[in-house]
Amino acid sequence: MNFPLPDSRTSFEMDSDPQTEKREIGALLKAAKELGCNDLTLLTWDQEGERRVNGKKVMILPVWRWILSQRS
Repeated sequence: MNFPLPDSRTSFEMDSDPQTEKREIGALLKAAKELGCNDLTLLTWDQEGERRVNGKKVMILPVWRWILSQRS
């Protein structure tokens, strides 16, 4: 499930398969390079964390937390 947000991707779950996280972060980095984005967010069902990949910070947030953060 992907939403057309310039610096975000979505993934329901990444815990069960490390290849899913690698694929999703790789796609996010590719889009960031093409669009010139630096604030990268990967939206998930319930996972949360932060990764540093190729010098970029990728925030991993549950979609509900991201939605609430957009209200302000």
